[in-house]
Amino acid sequence: MLVSVCMCTYKRIHLYKTLESINELVLPKNITLEVIVVDNDAERSAEKIVADSKNGFKYPIKYISQPYKNISVARNEYLKAAKGEYIASIDDDEVADKFWLMHLLAAAEKHDASVVFGRINSIYVKSCPEWISDGGYFDRAQYETGTKVSSGGTGCTLTRRSALIETGFTFDLEYGSTGGEDADLFYRLYKQNYNLIICNEAFVSEEVEIERLNEKFLIKKAIRIGQTFSRYRFGNNISLKDKSIFIIKSILKIVTFSTLVIINLPFGKKIYFKPLLKMLDNFGKVSYFFDLKKVELYGNNCE
Repeated sequence: MLVSVCMCTYKRIHLYKTLESINELVLPKNITLEVIVVDNDAERSAEKIVADSKNGFKYPIKYISQPYKNISVARNEYLKAAKGEYIASIDDDEVADKFWLMHLLAAAEKHDASVVFGRINSIYVKSCPEWISDGGYFDRAQYETGTKVSSGGTGCTLTRRSALIETGFTFDLEYGSTGGEDADLFYRLYKQNYNLIICNEAFVSEEVEIERLNEKFLIKKAIRIGQTFSRYRFGNNISLKDKSIFIIKSILKIVTFSTLVIINLPFGKKIYFKPLLKMLDNFGKVSYFFDLKKVELYGNNCE
């Protein structure tokens, strides 16, 4: 069986390590791979990395240049190119555990799942501010294998390609500068009754970039996640009543978390910043309905 391992990249030298980890995967005997790299840099910075990596690589690597700065456009390129029964997606700043794909495939078969989300382990550099590393501000929640979910990201994920073919779903270009295109696509699959689960044994490691280890990035991320949640969950398909209830609940949470911020101020940033981010997440959820400026992560004016 063929599995397409796909990734998008933009000016990341770390791609060498990502590809190396794919080359070192331990696979079941009946599995073979194709690797697809979509370069979203107009200067084609990843082309040399891919060419260098082909030396001694066990599997064919396809390089695709997609210069238009839109993450959804880039991701759709690998959906078009993929020929495998499954699409395994990973980010260009991650390193796969050698049993990563084996665990994802086993979980998909055992639980008859169309999408399987693995675990992303965050690694903090030595220069990381202590309050961020000790507070685990980039750590992800963990769940038991087989836990059913309604959405997720593409950073450590296995998707049955037939689910995409049957639905005709691709990544929505409207999310191209804000991110959230993956959560949107997987939520649409969930709404079509496809089975989405967690596999805790399958994991990749991701070193948190120095540029993200600060209050500004965490604040921006929290608001963006909140906005994206309201956007893909509701969009324009929500009644005035339901919208009002959701907004009121979110405002009450804003008040609650604001109070917790004030209470925890004496205990330092490690403690009070968590309720602050939850407050901002709910602010983001509310702001979507009032057409406030969307937080952008990709594009010419983004970090």
